[in-house]
Amino acid sequence: MTEDLTEIDGVGPAIAEALEEAGFETVDDVLTASVDELAAIHMLGESSAASILEDEDGGKGRPSKLEKYEDDIFEAARQGLTYEGIARVAGVGVSTLHDWREAHEDFSESLERARSEAERELIQDVDAEFVLERSYGYVKTEKREVDMDADIDQTTTQELGEDEKEIARQLIQMKQQQDSGDLNE
Repeated sequence: MTEDLTEIDGVGPAIAEALEEAGFETVDDVLTASVDELAAIHMLGESSAASILEDEDGGKGRPSKLEKYEDDIFEAARQGLTYEGIARVAGVGVSTLHDWREAHEDFSESLERARSEAERELIQDVDAEFVLERSYGYVKTEKREVDMDADIDQTTTQELGEDEKEIARQLIQMKQQQDSGDLNE
């Protein structure tokens, strides 16, 4: 079994595969090779080979541009956008956004807090009956008697009472706690 060569700074999955195909099975195999040996591998030139061996910047691949986009990302998250929408507003790919979430725990936690803020605001603005229907399968049934001889030209609208709204808020809160793992079962 070979080591994960992507642990080497400057080596991504494609280069790791090319290195393995060329017979480099371990990180040590790569780091003890010469620049010329690495440069001869498909997809690696002399400067890339030297960079891998010298570990010039101490980083893996290009430096992250997260700091440049962080404010835009959090602002979009506070607006309640999906990850795809957040990435689009920030001008980055959704896969880049997910990579940043995986690589930077603080960023990921802050992003989730921003999305939670938006979710809370959205839920407060949404009619409780809608939330009950969509999230919990609530169905309100009514029995009405209609005189078929009468002319009916009116629309009847019925709103949830305060008790039903409070039940909806409590159900939503329990669901959020359960989703975040705060609810003790």
